[in-house]
Amino acid sequence: SRLTLISSWLLTITRGPITDFFPYDNLGLRSGYFVADLAGPAGTSVTLYGLEDFRTNHGYLVIVKKDDSMVEIDDLGAFAAGQWTDVEKEKGAYSVFYHPHQNFKSLISSVEWGKWWDGSIPEKSN
Repeated sequence: SRLTLISSWLLTITRGPITDFFPYDNLGLRSGYFVADLAGPAGTSVTLYGLEDFRTNHGYLVIVKKDDSMVEIDDLGAFAAGQWTDVEKEKGAYSVFYHPHQNFKSLISSVEWGKWWDGSIPEKSN
């Protein structure tokens, strides 16, 4: 699986969590907002957080792939709040759960792979 986040700089994540993007932006190039491309098999899930260390109080977006095609998301804040949204496409279908925060798509600071929640609704208490 591979996640590519694009803003004023490019970050490709192929394994393991990233708790803080700061070390990857040592030139201070980060500006604007992120878009995401997610590759991998159906069922691949990844969560983007608006704060480092997987903290949720500045928003988060869970993406779950529904097929083996590339998922491309141009607006990471364009989903209904607090519920699962299915995005049906011939190729690149996915589901998302969005916990909004102002400027979320500009704040993304950490990434976690896989399912981290119990039940049907992704929630953390931090």
